[in-house]
Amino acid sequence: MGPGRLHFKTAVGTLGYMAPELARTGKANTSTDIYGLGIFMLEVACGRKPIEPQTPPEEAFLADWITGCWDKGDILTTTDKRLEKSFVGQQAELVLKLGLLCSHPVAAARPSMSS
Repeated sequence: MGPGRLHFKTAVGTLGYMAPELARTGKANTSTDIYGLGIFMLEVACGRKPIEPQTPPEEAFLADWITGCWDKGDILTTTDKRLEKSFVGQQAELVLKLGLLCSHPVAAARPSMSS
């Protein structure tokens, strides 16, 4: 490796925003960036951090909690209560579902940057 070139072998990122494959391999790519974007979207829509260990176990991981609520038909109950319904339900639902799609645990299931 020539002078002025850097090489890192350790994955750097914030727990909760780091894609599972990035944590395993240490290799970042656009798919791992999309994962972090998805988690950020969920955080903004819900007003919660990606991991909250002080909450009940079924609510500790933001994406898992939202997925569970979606499965029960209650995805809008996850929106930030401070918004006091000052949003269009369909738009909030779209943001939540897009956030979940982007933060899918399987990299191949995430959308590409171009889509």
